Amino acid sequence: MMEFDPELWLRIKNKKVTAHQMQILSEIAQTHSQTQAALNLGISVPVLHRHLRSLIEKLGTELTITSPNGTWLTDAGKIVLRIYNKYREMLEPEERVTICCTPITNKLLEEALIDFETAGNKYQISVNDDSYNLKALYLGRADLVLFDDPNFAIEFEGTPDDKILTIDIFKDTLVHQEKDNKYIKYKFGAQRLGFRFLDNENKLYKILYEISNFDHLINCDESFFINQSLLVRRNIEISSSSDLKMLVHPIMAVSINPTEEIRDIVKILKKKAERLSWENTKQ
Repeated sequence: MMEFDPELWLRIKNKKVTAHQMQILSEIAQTHSQTQAALNLGISVPVLHRHLRSLIEKLGTELTITSPNGTWLTDAGKIVLRIYNKYREMLEPEERVTICCTPITNKLLEEALIDFETAGNKYQISVNDDSYNLKALYLGRADLVLFDDPNFAIEFEGTPDDKILTIDIFKDTLVHQEKDNKYIKYKFGAQRLGFRFLDNENKLYKILYEISNFDHLINCDESFFINQSLLVRRNIEISSSSDLKMLVHPIMAVSINPTEEIRDIVKILKKKAERLSWENTKQ
């Protein structure tokens, strides 16, 4: 198996700042001593001075200030180091499992993780829309993603199960509130399927705008689509203007190189989702 050890460098004022130069700045910030910083880095003090001076000349501003009490970072030095550390943290492997979902599935996910967290495991739940979560999966920032719209999982299907896990968590449907031909589009859920349904029915409509606020959507005067499972979870009953069977779709889970822990989480998710499944919440 290939092992990767990415190294970060910054480009500031069109000048390349290396990881080694930033390590020098970091050691000075921690020790307030150029001598101790050089010792920690395994270099001589003159070499440290040379690298530090090169960095200062590149950026055209003083990064440290020296007094009888030691060496300290200037405001500019603190800013440069803070930005570097921010990006460096993004490269460090996550010690906890990161799972991406949307407001449609985040409460379900929280319930499923309770037993795992009690056992001492650490998890991070990131709530966003399907498009953002797909990018997180590709970039390796998500260990597992729950997609509202199955279209986002299509490209992963057919891959060997040990490489990519794709599985239906439960069957959901869209409740259609048709008040007139003006629609508000909810940012989450398989909205694509709702508007495709209108197209197939040759209905004329106009999408006024997109929102992410559930309460605003439910209380608006315009038409909209909303997930049945979200209504069930919030104990809200809304009659659908269209046949619910026409808008049934799976909520999908996808993981690249899934671990046994991820597979266990998916099993619990499926079990917890049984009461949300469309088959068990038919109107």
